[in-house]
Amino acid sequence: MTSKVLFILTNTTEFGKKEGGAIQTGADLQETAQAYLAFQQRQKEQEQPCQIEFASLKGGQIQFDPKSVERCKGMAGVMKDFYEREEIQACMKSTMAVNQLSLRDYSCIYFPGGHGPMFDLATDTTLHGAIGEYYQNGGILGAVCHGPCGFLDARRGDKTWLVAGQKVTCWSNEEERQAGMYHLMPFLLENALKERGAIFECAKPHECNVVCSERLVTGQNPASTVGVAQALISMIKAGKSACEKHGKEQPVSAASSDSTISGK
Repeated sequence: MTSKVLFILTNTTEFGKKEGGAIQTGADLQETAQAYLAFQQRQKEQEQPCQIEFASLKGGQIQFDPKSVERCKGMAGVMKDFYEREEIQACMKSTMAVNQLSLRDYSCIYFPGGHGPMFDLATDTTLHGAIGEYYQNGGILGAVCHGPCGFLDARRGDKTWLVAGQKVTCWSNEEERQAGMYHLMPFLLENALKERGAIFECAKPHECNVVCSERLVTGQNPASTVGVAQALISMIKAGKSACEKHGKEQPVSAASSDSTISGK
């Protein structure tokens, strides 16, 4: 049976003001492309069908953060196998609106980062409510960099924060400082996760750091993208049938469950 994976992207294209005007932003290309390609590669290796769909809050066109596009120009796979493909370009012009989807239809929901999500996904209460219900019903969540803001205010059935007591990571305060964005963000995601009771695990800036907890997989930065995708693939394989059959929260075993993968 085909696994359906939903990528939820930001509609934000600019924010704040620096010398020269607003700062251009969007979804991070590396965090989107490398996750997509990892799912596609595993599908070929295991002959396991996987349907990936793209959505955003408003639907319609999204853009990739120009800085992330520049960063990826030396990554032939990202550019040739994803960014430059006509079908991918078409998908990015016509993403589906999240509120028009039944999230229960998806084996996994993945949030790429970039600074854009901090200005729309982070504050959308309808999205957070839907994600909380999805997780409560056995869904698997993944996010990289600023992506965890997409479920920052999601709650479990008992009204506690979804991230409370969970091991998580994200783009750290130090990485934000080094990027020159420390004072331009509406809030610092690391701090917000800690305030909601998350157990925050941080590696050195820009090193791979993948953290798995229950059915939640988070990565600290772009370098963590492939590791997050691989952990999600393992969780889908281990827990997909249980989630679909019972439709309620269940523990899902995976090789990397409740673990941290760090390194360059």
